Amino acid sequence: MNPYIVPVGIFVYIILITLRSYVNSSLKWLMDLKYISDKKLLMIYGIFGAIISFIICIITTFVKCKNDIGKADT
Repeated sequence: MNPYIVPVGIFVYIILITLRSYVNSSLKWLMDLKYISDKKLLMIYGIFGAIISFIICIITTFVKCKNDIGKADT
């Protein structure tokens, strides 16, 4: 096992938690100061999620996987 996996995992986790806190603060700022409704924010969030999922599905559909297990091509 690689000894660097745990420190890298902790570092990535801290970055992700910090990014999530920033996004939550930005959402609160948009709702409180810019008077954007929660329904509108959820619709925008859903549209971005659907677009990103669609792009990932298209990419994974056309990329071929390696078949290295057992080297059997039957």
